[in-house]
Amino acid sequence: MARILLLDDSPLVLNATKEALEPAGHELTCVSEPTEFFTALEKLKPDLALVDVSMPTLEGDAVVWIARAHQLHGCRIVLYSAKTEIELAALVRSSGADGFICKTGDDDKLRSEVAAMLTRSPRPPGAAPG
Repeated sequence: MARILLLDDSPLVLNATKEALEPAGHELTCVSEPTEFFTALEKLKPDLALVDVSMPTLEGDAVVWIARAHQLHGCRIVLYSAKTEIELAALVRSSGADGFICKTGDDDKLRSEVAAMLTRSPRPPGAAPG
């Protein structure tokens, strides 16, 4: 169905998300470092990128901002976090992300939210972050 790039520093989250989305036909590439994310974004040209917010080396909103500012592959980039919806909405506005998905243990909900994000148009190339 879709090529999805996932950036998260937690091996548990990487594995759980992969196990939730691959049965729905999605092809997931998982990376745990922002530098790997930037390389994979350009090389793989995914349809959707999910980016964890709370990471030790570089916060996810900064990762999105850098990807947008450098006009890397223009797919939908979505914050993927356990933060509150209010916090995530603010980070979406300031980073240039296309939206957010709250982490959940409900695989059906995750698949549904990913499907909804895949139908949205990504930000136009060169659109300035928040």
